[in-house]
Amino acid sequence: MKRLLGMALASAAAVAACGGSTSTLGGGGGTSSVSGNAGGAPVATTDTVGLVGTQQTNGVTTAYAGVALTNVPGTCAVLQRHGDPAKAQVLSAVVGAAGTAVGPGTYTIGATSTSTASADYSAQDASCVQTVAEQASGGTITLTAVSSSEVSGSFDLTFPGGDHLTGSFSAPVCNVDIFTNTSTSACGS
Repeated sequence: MKRLLGMALASAAAVAACGGSTSTLGGGGGTSSVSGNAGGAPVATTDTVGLVGTQQTNGVTTAYAGVALTNVPGTCAVLQRHGDPAKAQVLSAVVGAAGTAVGPGTYTIGATSTSTASADYSAQDASCVQTVAEQASGGTITLTAVSSSEVSGSFDLTFPGGDHLTGSFSAPVCNVDIFTNTSTSACGS
């Protein structure tokens, strides 16, 4: 999961760039709904985790906020122990902006002069080998609430292969630094 989530959250890393960070990853147990297909199949969601944090690079602070929807129960605990569950699936939708916070609003996939929004879907097999990696090519991410304890909103995403996902989410936030954790885990952990 750590490896897969890391790939799916590459958009957050790209938004925030490399450097020192203070970041949190959602606590899980949130609610979500997803309609449509990614990788040619419906997206299974068991847990929903909020993403809220900042990254500092060369003295410039960039904030990000979003969500990761997974098929893995207890996602936050898995991430805290640096686990890598077999057959994990992750849909992430993240918005980044200059400054210390990302506010509520509707963000278009891609970069603008004031923000960057991106969404990814990744899946891996029983051996933790990545089988699907799609990045949204269009659509929107709407954040209705962003705080240190909750992220909620909706998304309408299109992917290059014709897949289309819509959905909503409300996710609690817990402390896990997704940028500085470089440990690796055995498949199935």
